[in-house]
Amino acid sequence: SLRSGRNLLGRGILQVPHKIRLFLSLIGLSHETVTVDLSKGEHREPWFLAINPEACVPVIDDDGTVLHDSAAILVYLAEKYADGNWLPKEALTAAMVIRWLVFEQGMMRYGLARGRSISLNNPIRLAGTGSLDECHRIGTDALDLLEAQLSQTTWLVGNDHPTIADVACYPYSLLAPDAGLSLEAYPAIMEWFGNIKTLPGYRPM
Repeated sequence: SLRSGRNLLGRGILQVPHKIRLFLSLIGLSHETVTVDLSKGEHREPWFLAINPEACVPVIDDDGTVLHDSAAILVYLAEKYADGNWLPKEALTAAMVIRWLVFEQGMMRYGLARGRSISLNNPIRLAGTGSLDECHRIGTDALDLLEAQLSQTTWLVGNDHPTIADVACYPYSLLAPDAGLSLEAYPAIMEWFGNIKTLPGYRPM
C-alpha cells in the first residue's frame, strides 16, 4: 500500500486526478487521500509547493517517494504494485502503451481537457491559450484516432487486457461532451467505456 504516503488529489470532477483514483482502485491498492482545493488556491500554498513546485495535482507520496505528473505516477504504480499486464515488459507492447500516454498528454489534454475547461468557464485553466474552436478541432482529431484504434482492438493496446494507456485516456474521452463534443458518432469508444466500467474495482467519476 501507499503506507505512510498520501495521494494528493484535486477537489471536484478533475480528469487528471481521477486516472490515479481509478488505477488505485483497479489494482486494489490501499491509500490515504488528501484533497487539495484548487478553487481556493491550496495548490499554491507553501506546504503544497514544497511537495510539488509545479503547483498541480495529482501527487503521490509513497513512503517518502514523491511523484507528480499522472503519466509518471501510472508507470510507477504499475511497475511497483500491479501485475505485468498493466505495463507489459515486451518492448513493442510497452512502446505502444507509452505512445498512448504521450497522446493523452498532448492531443487529448489540449483538445478535450482544455475544451472542457473553457466550456465550463473553469477559472482554473490549463496553461496556454486557445479558442474553443481550436479545442474542438484537436479534440475531434483525438476522438477519431481513438475510435480508429478501438474499432480494431478491445483495448488501446491489444485485445487481452487493459493497460495504463486505457486508464490514462479514459477520463478525458468520457467527459468530452462537457467540452461540447458529442460521442454519438463513436460506437467503438462507447463500447470501450462499457468494458472499462465492468472491470473489477472500477470507480466512477
